[in-house]
Amino acid sequence: MSTSVSVNTLPDWLVETLKKIERLSQLSANWDSYGAQPVKAEILGLSIRLLGSLEGESLPNPLVSAGSAGTVDFEWQFQGRELEVEILDQDRVEYLKVYPDGRMEEGEISPNFPDGLRRLIRWLLHGD
Repeated sequence: MSTSVSVNTLPDWLVETLKKIERLSQLSANWDSYGAQPVKAEILGLSIRLLGSLEGESLPNPLVSAGSAGTVDFEWQFQGRELEVEILDQDRVEYLKVYPDGRMEEGEISPNFPDGLRRLIRWLLHGD
């Protein structure tokens, strides 16, 4: 997998996250020994595009994992808040916000409009 962005200009968190995505691209069928699918190329590409929309943010490194259906999951924790973003397919991105008091909020954002992801990141970093 190749990105057209020079990693020398990217923030450290994004460089490390792109490396993790690269590793996910190498998973083969049945990578979990329970019949998991490899991560779909279109999901990897969408993951890179969405993360690229956050290039100007100073974020903690997310946990990055593959889902058994060929999806990609990102999890961030910051100041008692947790954000999970799961890229399910080209048209579907779901999120889970966990507030410091334990309340949870679930929803979907459009993968075609990165403003939704930026709003979630603003909540993670600032609580608003």
